[in-house]
Amino acid sequence: MDYEEVAYRLLGQRDNVGPSLLPEAIIRFYMEVVESASSNFADRQQKLDDNEHHIKVLYTAHVNGKPPDFLMLRAPEIRLFPADSTAAFQRRNRDILDRAAQKMLECTLNERYLLRAKLCHQTEKLIEDVKLRP
Repeated sequence: MDYEEVAYRLLGQRDNVGPSLLPEAIIRFYMEVVESASSNFADRQQKLDDNEHHIKVLYTAHVNGKPPDFLMLRAPEIRLFPADSTAAFQRRNRDILDRAAQKMLECTLNERYLLRAKLCHQTEKLIEDVKLRP
């Protein structure tokens, strides 16, 4: 039996009949490897897709200079200050919080880039593992 015939039988495109039969254990092992690898690749692809979506949203927010709502911090309520200084104090607090939100956005975006690299590395390792699987 040649390589092509073995491939067709393992893929289920031809019946495993005739004088040369592939052992059932080999066919079962092949199917388990394919199923496991397919599942792992699909999982990695979903994680990569989700991460790319988050990167796009965060990058757009960064370029526009407007952090997403989940990074915006609430300013404290100003009490017990004279009315003439309250507005300026609130503005200074808001400026500080806006800068902090921008820094958190940059940090979150950088973490997403690191996650992308990690997921790509894990996927490359998975490919190598499938190639080398005994």
